[in-house]
Amino acid sequence: MAHAIEEVEDMVSIAGALVINIGTLSEKWIKAMHICMLRAKKLKKPFYLICENTKTQTPDNFYEVGGLF
Repeated sequence: MAHAIEEVEDMVSIAGALVINIGTLSEKWIKAMHICMLRAKKLKKPFYLICENTKTQTPDNFYEVGGLF
């Protein structure tokens, strides 16, 4: 898990997929998420958004965004 702008591209590069859990957002977090998604797309890695702040994830709140290119 990483959210510092300086390290997110490297983390996406070594990960098998990108999962973003959207909780409380700030400008820095939004920018880091955007950088991550661009990097995942460039590397053709799947990325997913968890759109609710909940402890139990279900198919209803776990969306594949970039799994297909």
